Parts: sequence; C-alpha cells; structure tokens
Amino acid sequence: MKKLMATLMAAMLVLAMAVPAFGAIITPSAEQKGSPRVVPRRSAAGTMEDYLAFDAQGNEIAPDDTLELVTTAYSERNSALTEIKDILTKAKAKIDAASTPADLTGDVNDAAKKFSLTADDLEITEFFDASFVRNGDTYVPFGEVGETVKVSFRTSLGANDPLVVLVSCDGDKWEVIEDAKVADGAVDVTFDKFCAVVFLTEGNVSGSGNSPQTGDVTTGIIVSVALVAALALCIGGSMIVDRKHS
Repeated sequence: MKKLMATLMAAMLVLAMAVPAFGAIITPSAEQKGSPRVVPRRSAAGTMEDYLAFDAQGNEIAPDDTLELVTTAYSERNSALTEIKDILTKAKAKIDAASTPADLTGDVNDAAKKFSLTADDLEITEFFDASFVRNGDTYVPFGEVGETVKVSFRTSLGANDPLVVLVSCDGDKWEVIEDAKVADGAVDVTFDKFCAVVFLTEGNVSGSGNSPQTGDVTTGIIVSVALVAALALCIGGSMIVDRKHS
C-alpha cells in the first residue's frame, strides 16, 4: 500500500509541474515565434524602405544605406548583438514579474479604455526588439537616426481589433506608443525610441497569422488537472479499502 501511495504521489507531482503557470501576461507563442515581418513603405524619394525617419520638424530624412533596421524576437536573442540581447533579457524579467499588463505601466489602463477594455483583458502576443545596426555589426542608438521613425509590421489583426504597443529601453520603465494603428493588414507604428517592443491585444485575438497554436496548452491544462484529480480519488479510495481490511 505504501509503495502504491508513493507511486501515485510521484505521478501527481510530475503532472502538477507540467501544468503551465496561470496568470501569465505573455502568450507562449510570443516567446517562441520570430519577430513580425516588416512591410516596406515608399519614401519621399520614391524608394521602398523598411523604415522612414523624420527630424524634429517632421521632415523626412534621406535613407542611410549603411543602416539596417533589425527586428529580433525574444526567441532569437542568443544570436543577436550583445546590446540587443541585454535589452530583451531585461525586458523579459520585468514581464515575468508582472501579473497584469498594468504592472508594466499604468498607462495601459487608459489605452485599454479606448477599446472598452481593461488592462486585464490584454495579453502580449508579440515580443521583440527593434534596433538600428550599421554594416551588420554595430549597434546604433535611435537618436543618431532621427527624432521619430515610422515602421509597418505585417499583422492578421483587423482595423477594429484592440492594439496597445509598449516599448522599454532599460527593461524597467515601459511606455505606451500613442501613434500605433492597424491598416491594410499592417501595424503602423511611429516610434520616438527603439528598444524592446510588445504588442498587447485582447486575449482571444491573435496578432500573427503564423503563430504557434496555443489551444494545445489549454487542453494540456485540462487533461493534467483531470488526471491529478483522478489520482487523488484513487489514493482516497485505496486508503478507505485499506482501513476496512485492517
């Protein structure tokens, strides 16, 4: 009997450890998939560019051919430049410590109200870094490129779907990007800084057409909980039978 109980208890512990953590503000797919694809836009000079930079007066700055806009997903951090890896690592620590998006910044509450939602209705579906790199190997601070930079990212979000974009440069302070909107299958964002970026959308809305499915996670939770409950009943039943025979 003792061996049976020990075996059942061990199985319960294994299943309990396998159940994903509840209350996470970032979806599993956001940690696993690559960064969203950049959609080139036509510059004032008529060329197609990955980004459009503007000075303090709002004038478009001529593209710098030595500069590249690099987007790096959290899953790709280990192959990125040291500066980019550090940004993503610090940002992830802050995300993991948050129980609600409002823990990142209280401004999420105001942004969510625009969609008749609360911060608790939102979750992170995209998590990546956007940075400038010169000649493929040198990190370039945002301020050396322009006052603001406009970038478009491919998305499966619709024009009426809620979207809140946050950035964090030090991994601690997060800010809402006010000029972000969905149009023509793309998220158009005007940045005044480049750092770690997250897209927050409603819990049942997916922001990427090629994201890993998360339904299996939910199913796994249900199955695991059911198995744990069944094992608990087995233990209880065995103890009752054992008492009757003693």
